[in-house]
Order: sequence, then structure tokens, then C-alpha cells
Amino acid sequence: MAVQQSLDRQVLILAPTGKDGTLIEGALKAAGVSGRRCASIDEVLDGIEDEAGAAVIAEEALNASGLAKVMASLSVQPPWSDFPILLLARSGAASDTVARTLQALANVQVIERPTQVGELASAARIALRGRQRQYQIRDSLEALAERETQLRESDRRKDEFLAMLAHELRNPLQPIGTAADVLRTHGESRDAVGYAADVIDRQVRHLSRLLEDLLDVSRITTGKIVLRREPVEICALARRVADGARAWFETRAHKLEVDIDCEEAWVDGDPARLYQILSNLLHNAAKYTPEKGEIRFKIRVDAMSAHVTVEDNGVGIDAEVLPHIFELFTQADRSLDRSAGGLGIGLRIVQKLAELHGGQVAAESDGLGKGSTFTMSLPTIPAPHRAASPSVAAPEAGAPLRILVVDDNLDAAMTLAMVLELNGHKVDTAHDGLEAIQRAREFGPDVVVLDIGLPGASGYDVARAIRAEPALAGVRLVAVTGYGREEDRRRCEDAGFDLHLVKPLEPSVLLESLVG
Repeated sequence: MAVQQSLDRQVLILAPTGKDGTLIEGALKAAGVSGRRCASIDEVLDGIEDEAGAAVIAEEALNASGLAKVMASLSVQPPWSDFPILLLARSGAASDTVARTLQALANVQVIERPTQVGELASAARIALRGRQRQYQIRDSLEALAERETQLRESDRRKDEFLAMLAHELRNPLQPIGTAADVLRTHGESRDAVGYAADVIDRQVRHLSRLLEDLLDVSRITTGKIVLRREPVEICALARRVADGARAWFETRAHKLEVDIDCEEAWVDGDPARLYQILSNLLHNAAKYTPEKGEIRFKIRVDAMSAHVTVEDNGVGIDAEVLPHIFELFTQADRSLDRSAGGLGIGLRIVQKLAELHGGQVAAESDGLGKGSTFTMSLPTIPAPHRAASPSVAAPEAGAPLRILVVDDNLDAAMTLAMVLELNGHKVDTAHDGLEAIQRAREFGPDVVVLDIGLPGASGYDVARAIRAEPALAGVRLVAVTGYGREEDRRRCEDAGFDLHLVKPLEPSVLLESLVG
């Protein structure tokens, strides 16, 4: 960069004799202007090509042939460029050379000889400053062009992502709608009801996964991911992930080879997020490996790190895509059936979560059709000291509870109430905040299952009002809400809730929470 700066602040000098060139160079140097003598017009043009700042040319050195060369060179300047030339002309002369030069070139200043050193130096400084501004304009235009290219690429990828999101959301809605129709028309058939319930359960889980991925991307982008760190035995965690993932592979007849060659290795991390990382890597391998393909899941531990590897013999990654595989919304091209699905955000989440744990994740592939290998490495820690703890018996379900369900979505409230009633509880419902407060006073519930976004009064307000009622002092408050950020959990705790659960919620999770 230092060489570039010296060139663009340098004046090229072309004089009829070496002596003249030396005198001009010395005069400019004495005035603090850097000059460089040139032996020919071709050397001047080379200097212009190398981005010199200006040129001083004596008219005797600029014959018809030379002027033609200069015109040809400067005619292909980019729009931002207007190279300055200081033309030294004989005093009082109106030569053809001067006339032709002024007619052919735009940025020419004629300086009569004999030339005053101060005049020449001043003209050179002005020319150099003008050229510097041109270079600044060039740099700004290039930066704008690069930014525009980046924005266009970002917009293209976002448009593709929105199209994929619409596709991925519509896909599970179709079988859910069909399953609902089966329940309406064949509700008397136990097999039909069971099949429809399984379909709805699978598709709701899929929708929940998409939603959580989208929320995680938002949390990562805004820096709001909070890790609940503790010592985690990564080998045992990996075995649980592998056991939980087998159903994915069975649906496509994949062969899953688990090679966890460690008895115990500890890392400092959030067990739920580490489970998510490993689960995402296995799920990614299952997506991009054709039926009856092979996937290998292994762990190796060295003195400093635990290395988790997921290797498959699937579709592989193109060499052009591989460097960008962890970027947001990046996906390799696939056929229109989009059988693999996905939003192109899972690997980004994996990478960022690994980095938050002080680790890293890398991708390898020899190309399309040659499979892929993803490796996550995490720093290990010494095994924690564990004190023996007395066994605690699992809580037993008690007597039926009086439960108030509050949700402004009528379908959500009624279906949840139905599930609770089928499990032996006595249930009442309310659909706005003020009604919820009144129903709680009248019904005297043991538990209030409460949405947050309610008309009339928010769930927070309802919770505070219930906590202020002496007759309801022992009520258990459970938030079941679509607000799942860490600050939402804190607000629920501050308002007096005992538990915060995020929609969509599996009824079994709520039923288990009622025992606590």
C-alpha cells in the first residue's frame, strides 16, 4: 500500500532533453513535490497505467504520434478518471501542438515558459490533489459496487429462504389437514384415529423444529443466546442423541454406525444446546443421504479436546459451496421435489453454538456424490467431583385438580381443557384477562394455565392479580405462551409464575408439570 501511495502522489516528467527533465525534477523536489523523469511518451503512459498522480510534458516532446498515443490511452479511462496534464509551452506561442492537445484532452493546463518554479509547483500540487479526489471517488464507487453486489446476493438468498420457508410450512399443513378430515369422517375407527394422531404429532413436531430454528437464528443474530453451563459428560450425551435419532434413519433405511470410543469425557456447556448441536448434525446427515445410505457417528478424545464426527456417504458438497456451507440461508442446489427439506439455517446454528462453547465445527467433502464429514471439537475439562446423593422417589400423581385454562384462542383453550378433563381433572376456561381474574375468584383453581398475550389484561397482570388474592395464595401458575425469550421467562418469574412453558406444547409435558 505504501508503494501505491507514493505513485499516486508522483508527477511524471517528459522534457525534450535530459537536462530539462533534471531541472524540472529538482525544482519540484525543492518545492516538496515528488517527480519522476521519463525517457519517452510510452514510459509516461506506463506511469499513468501504474496510477501516477499527474504529468508535466513539454510541447516539444508531444508530437503528433505521441499525442495520438496519449489520446488512445486516456480515451479508455473509466468514468471517474480525468488524468491531469501540465503542458509546458513556449511563451506567446500558439503552436499546433498546444492547440491539438487542448482540443483532444480535457484536463490540460498550459504553463508558459520560462516557467516560474512557484507557479509550476503550485499547478502540480493542484493537479495531484485533483487526482487524489478522483482516486477517492474510484474507491467509493468500488465500495458501493461491492456493497450493492453483497446486498443483491443477500436479497437473493433471503428470497430463496422465504420461498423455502413457505414450502416447509405448507408441507406439514397438508397432512395435518388430511388427518383432521380422517378424524371427522372415520372417528369410529380406532386404527384411523391412531394413524391420524400419529401424523398430527409428527408434523407438529416438525413445525416446532422449524420454529425453534428460526428463533435460534434470531437469538444468535442479536447475541441473545444464553448458555446454562454445567459439566457435561459428552460421551453419554452422544449416546442419548444417537438413540433418539435412530427413528430418523429407520424411515429411510439408513445404516447408523455408532462408534463412541470413550468411557467418559467432560466439557463445560449447556446440555440442551449440546444435544441440539449433535442432533442437528445427525439430522443433516439423514437429510442428505439417499435411502439405504450409511452414516457414521463417532467420538474421539485427546488430551485437550473431544472430537465428534458425523460422516455420511450421501450427496456430498460442491467445492464452490463448501466454503459457504455455514453461512446463513446457504443450501446446495437440489431438484424441485426438495425431498431433503430444510431452511438452510441449521448448520449456521450449529457453528455459532459450537463457538459459544469455545469450540469449532468444520465440514469436509470430496465433491458431489462423495459424501460429507462434519467434525465438532470442544475443549475438555477435568471430571467434576460428585458427592453421593440420596435417591428421590418420583412424584406420584395425586387427586384430580381444579384447573383454569386461559387462552384467547378458543380452539387452543378448548382442546387443552379436553385433554386435562380426559386425564381426570376438573377444568374451567376463560378467554381474556379480566374474565380470567373473575373466574379464578369464583372457581378457586389449584392450577391456572395461563397465556400471556390476552385481551383486556395481559397474562402478567392476571398473575399479579391472582397473587394479590389471599384466597388464591396456593394457586400454581403455569405460563403456556408463544413468548419464549430469556427476558420473557424472567418477566414471568417476576410476575409470580411457577413455571414457563413455550407453545407448541406437548400435553404430556403439561401433565407432568402439574405433579410438581
